[in-house]
Amino acid sequence: MTDLVDRTSKLGPPSGFGVGVNNYLNHYVNVADAKAAGTLTADLTLGGYLMAHVPVEHWVLIFHWAAFVFLIISGSMALYTLYPRTPKVGSSLIFWEDVHSRATLDIYVDELRHMDEAEVERQYGAQNHIVSGVLSKKYASVRWGMRALMVAIPLIILNLLVG
Repeated sequence: MTDLVDRTSKLGPPSGFGVGVNNYLNHYVNVADAKAAGTLTADLTLGGYLMAHVPVEHWVLIFHWAAFVFLIISGSMALYTLYPRTPKVGSSLIFWEDVHSRATLDIYVDELRHMDEAEVERQYGAQNHIVSGVLSKKYASVRWGMRALMVAIPLIILNLLVG
């Protein structure tokens, strides 16, 4: 019970909270990228099929090209999701672009030595805020891409059935 009392008497999150949230967010960045890659693979496969099998009947072409347009929209959303976003914090000791911007390793290590636990959590908090914004945009793009793919699939099926 003493441990509980000691922990609750301190203001702020427990030690390591920031890095835990960062790991959680980065996991979902990877999941969004995997979903986008899968969607893009489906878009390219189905688009290749449509390009290889263009119908000759005029009215069937409507389904064909409508499906193709939705595959282009879906693929564009997937590519947008996969495109790297690297918003700079400026002087972060966590974000890789900011770490790399230090002139030497010694400068970076010296800055690390002057950090206390509160500063580490503050830096992770700033990084997590940025990553959560990136994640929000990625998932919005994934949703729109998957929606466009879900519209294209029935159009392709109609194209196959009537063509």
